[in-house]
Amino acid sequence: ISLAQSHRGELLTPAGGCGASRSAQDARARARGPARDKALAAMVSLGQAVAEEQWCSRKRAREVAGVDLADGLLTDIAAGADKPDAPAERPRKWQVRCGERAMGIKNPIREIMDTIAGKENPSKRMISLAQGDPTAYPHLRPGENMVSAVASAVAGGMANGYQPSQGSVSCRKAVADYFSVPGRAPLKPADVFMTLGCSEALSHCVAALATKGSNVLLPRPGFCLYQVLCEYHGVEARFYDLLPDQGWEVDLDHLRTMVDDRTCAILVNNPSNPCGAVYSKAHTTDILRVAESLCVPVIADEVYAEMSFDGQYVACAAATTKVPVLSVSALSK
Repeated sequence: ISLAQSHRGELLTPAGGCGASRSAQDARARARGPARDKALAAMVSLGQAVAEEQWCSRKRAREVAGVDLADGLLTDIAAGADKPDAPAERPRKWQVRCGERAMGIKNPIREIMDTIAGKENPSKRMISLAQGDPTAYPHLRPGENMVSAVASAVAGGMANGYQPSQGSVSCRKAVADYFSVPGRAPLKPADVFMTLGCSEALSHCVAALATKGSNVLLPRPGFCLYQVLCEYHGVEARFYDLLPDQGWEVDLDHLRTMVDDRTCAILVNNPSNPCGAVYSKAHTTDILRVAESLCVPVIADEVYAEMSFDGQYVACAAATTKVPVLSVSALSK
């Protein structure tokens, strides 16, 4: 550990360091004057192996740079450069705090539902127009073959235990086969990610594309969870308009004006929630052409896929082969 360096290149080191003995150090320090004495006294007082190792590294760096070690040593000691700040003593009381990100997240739908819960008129049967859970009412129960398949898997005992983080291979293969569309290369199991619901899938899509300072274009009106997810991942939410007089189709001109060099995705919800619109093949193609011209990938919320009463549903991936599409869906619908 070098404390000082004479004009002849000799080194002074504290006992136990990488150099001469303590007595030799003292003799050389006295020969080199008061400045060397101060340097030696200050370093010896440190008396810690960590400090010694730090000064060994500093010695080698200064030798390479051709800096006089004594001058640099005194400056560093005066500034307290290598003396770590003492940690503040922790108060002896509980201080469990909520994270800023969690505090800033609000789900408007849950806030509304929590506000009205328990306030129903007991003399009347409530009919909810906002209920997205198909199991809440008996007319949309899953088919017998679906119930039997789940029951068999549970009873068989072979589906217990951890699955790959991306999801069961056989499950992903079945999803890949089902969602492959004409004109594109068939999906592979590696293209599919299983999540706990469509909301988590949307969150993963936003997180995968989000970069610092980026923005995502969202439909207006639209599902309010989109903005919640953007804010959670630190992404700016921008809104493009839907046209109420044209069956809630996308205002393509307005969509173009919202894109800039930081736009990382356009989110398209078809069939639409809450508007109920099902876009025609021609309009879906027009949306994807805008995305292609601007070179922006599409997040396609297609959780209501094929729920159409008066027109043919067309998936975003089926409308073009030239735009990357992250399509999300769910068994719940």
